[in-house]
Amino acid sequence: MKKNKKLPPHYVAETKDTRFAGPFEVLVPVPNRHKPHRASDRAPFHVGEEVFGKVTAVLDTAVMIDLSGKALAIFDRTEMEADDLVPSIGDRFVARVHNDGIRGGLVVLSRKPLREEEIKPNVEQALKDGTLISGLVTGVIKGGIEVDIYGLRAFAPASGMDLHPQNANFASLVGTRLEFKVVQYEKAGRDVVVTRRPMLEAEAHERRKHALTLLQEGAVMQGVVRT
Repeated sequence: MKKNKKLPPHYVAETKDTRFAGPFEVLVPVPNRHKPHRASDRAPFHVGEEVFGKVTAVLDTAVMIDLSGKALAIFDRTEMEADDLVPSIGDRFVARVHNDGIRGGLVVLSRKPLREEEIKPNVEQALKDGTLISGLVTGVIKGGIEVDIYGLRAFAPASGMDLHPQNANFASLVGTRLEFKVVQYEKAGRDVVVTRRPMLEAEAHERRKHALTLLQEGAVMQGVVRT
C-alpha cells in the first residue's frame, strides 16, 4: 500500500523557490498562520552544538544544509576563506549551531562563532552615523525577517522590507545578502533592528520621476491598482 505524503504543519507551506531544489522540502511560514509558542517548545538543536548535515543547495551567498530532516540550516559563505573548497550538493557538512531557529527562521550554522563580537562595534557605529551594513536573510518570522550580520542576529520588520508588505513574498529573500540601515542597537547587541525602507522609498521616488517623464496627453499606459 502506497504511503501518503506527510503534510507539513498547518502554519507552514512548501515554497516554490527553485534555488532549494533537492530532497528536502523547504517550508516557509504562512502569513497569519504562525506556530503557537508554548513553554514546552524546544528547538531540535541547541546553540553551540556540533551538527552534521547534507548540502541541499549552494548559493552565491550561502550554503543550505538539511540537518537529518529535522531542520533546514543556512551557512554564510563570507565565513569561507578564498582558498576553501566550495561544497557541492550532497556533500556532508559539519558546523556548530549559532542560531537555533526557535523564533521561526532557519537554523544558522557557523564555524567562526566569535565573529559576532567582532562585528558589534561596527553595527553600533552604523547606527550612529547612518551608514549601511550588509546582512544575510536567514528566515521569515512573525512580523518580518531574520537577518544575520556576520554572526549578529537582527530583525527587520515587514514594513521595512517592502512598501507593500501585505503583497510581498519574503520567502524569496532567504539566502540573499542585502544592504540595511540600523535603526536600533540595544542590550549590547542582543536587540538589533534594521530596515531597508529609506532605500526602497528613494528607489520608488526615482521610478516615479522617470514615469512622469514618459507621460504624454492621450497616451495609453499600464498601471497597477493599489487601493
